[in-house]
Amino acid sequence: MPPIRQRLKQDRIEVKRLQQSVAQQESDSQRASQRLQQQDQAIAELRRQLQELQAGPAAGHHP
Repeated sequence: MPPIRQRLKQDRIEVKRLQQSVAQQESDSQRASQRLQQQDQAIAELRRQLQELQAGPAAGHHP
C-alpha cells in the first residue's frame, strides 16, 4: 500500500475513534446534567419541606 493511502487509512481510523470518544463524552455529559437536575429538584423539595416545618409550629401554637 502506498504511504499516502496508509496515512489516509490511519487518519480515517483516528477520526472514527475521536468521533466515538466525543459521542461518549456527550452521552456522559447528558447523564450528568440529568443527575444534577434531579438533585436540584430534590433540594428544592427538601427546602420546601423545611420551610413548612419551620413555619408550622409557630403558626400552630396559640397559648
